[in-house]
Amino acid sequence: MTLTFLFVAIACVLMAIAAVVWPLMRGGSDAAPGAALAVAIATPVTALLLYLLVTSYPWGDPPGEPAGPAPGDTAVIASLKEAVRDGGEDPADWVRLGEALMAAERFGDARDAFRAGLRAHRAPHTGLELGYAEAAILADRDALGGEAGRVVEQVLGREPLNAKALWYGGMIALGRGDTDSAAARWQLLLGLSPPPAVRQIIEEQLLPLKAELPTSGSSIAVAVSLPDAMAAQIQPGAVLFVFARKPGEGGPPLAVVRREAGTWPAMLSISEADSMVPGRSIAGAGTVEITARVANDGEALQASGDLFGVATWNSGTGSGPVSVVLDQLVP
Repeated sequence: MTLTFLFVAIACVLMAIAAVVWPLMRGGSDAAPGAALAVAIATPVTALLLYLLVTSYPWGDPPGEPAGPAPGDTAVIASLKEAVRDGGEDPADWVRLGEALMAAERFGDARDAFRAGLRAHRAPHTGLELGYAEAAILADRDALGGEAGRVVEQVLGREPLNAKALWYGGMIALGRGDTDSAAARWQLLLGLSPPPAVRQIIEEQLLPLKAELPTSGSSIAVAVSLPDAMAAQIQPGAVLFVFARKPGEGGPPLAVVRREAGTWPAMLSISEADSMVPGRSIAGAGTVEITARVANDGEALQASGDLFGVATWNSGTGSGPVSVVLDQLVP
């Protein structure tokens, strides 16, 4: 039965890819090859990882007799519904209900439960938000580009290194054709030491994305986040600069990346391709100071009122991500 299920699942995924990619390739548009590539990458990866997230099948051991009621058991679900019936002020009760419905593969009901929990709690709650987004995507794949996608972006705005949000955030970016942000988010996810099986999948999917990025040699993944209290300091048309330099060293930085400010957290990669002076790059620098600054006047030279944040990256600690928070103002 297991082998039959796997063969049928693989066949369904391949048919889904063919059904979307073939019309794109025949469309004649310049964007068609890129869109086709994104679909071909995203479809099997999304199917596999979403399955891994919700499956309860014991792949490592043959199934035996259940020791007790499963999370998706109707009696368990009924008990959890009773717990939230009278207001449901404890968000943990809603999370448990949503997860039980997910285990029962009742994704639409799980989405509704997580949404009801958010309304009852009336405050940001990562477990409820990501639970809602995941259930909504499983219930309707198009939700990734709608409300579920916006919820994931909100979580990333508060928690730029949240593993689940980074995974779905990469899928959101890939869906809108932003391979740069998708690759940067998944590179950040790799730095969080995911399980080996998941790590291998992400690395394989990053290969074609990295080929499209204007980078070469050594690179550093950076997440720049903006606290809500500082949002009013940024004016329309502002520009984000990210500088890499050796700590305490004057003169031009080793590398600079320039982006329009506006989407937070900003995910990017700074590499040798962004070097300022020939012969000087982040390759072999060891310890690198990363400074992110938002220039309201769009100029590279800092000005009074600019927002900035500083963090340090060390090659000896591996290729982990750097999180920079824009929490300071230039006097």
